[in-house]
Amino acid sequence: MHPQIVSDKPGSCPICGMDLVPFDKANAGDFLTLSVPQQMLGNIHTDTVRTGSFSSFKQLNGRLAVNPSQTDMISSRTAGRIEALYVKETGVPVRKGQPLYKIYSEQLAALQQEYLVAVAQASQFPEDKNFSNSWKLPGRNCCSMIKVKRRYTS
Repeated sequence: MHPQIVSDKPGSCPICGMDLVPFDKANAGDFLTLSVPQQMLGNIHTDTVRTGSFSSFKQLNGRLAVNPSQTDMISSRTAGRIEALYVKETGVPVRKGQPLYKIYSEQLAALQQEYLVAVAQASQFPEDKNFSNSWKLPGRNCCSMIKVKRRYTS
């Protein structure tokens, strides 16, 4: 590793601590000969040239590095599970208003059913004051809540 370190006996490099290996001065070529244990340690495989089918598959070792400044978290406002994921790859352009996922929630399904029942009941008894009083909130009744809900869901 450090060619300036030369020793006449086995030892370790004073700079990096690596084991010193013998150097053969008779080797005049521009190549390095490794022993079988060194090849196994270095994960070096050799093969002979031959004819045959060519495969484009290559297994490489690597490490995935994620840039945290380009990562966003999307949280749902209710408990549930994602049923469909519409954007599955990093780098895909996303437009404003484009759905990213479809969520299923027991809580939202129950609230939706309750809302539909309230709409049906309010349409059957539009002038009944007893019905509208039972749904009264401060300043609102059932029919005004339905109008507000329709305005936000349309």
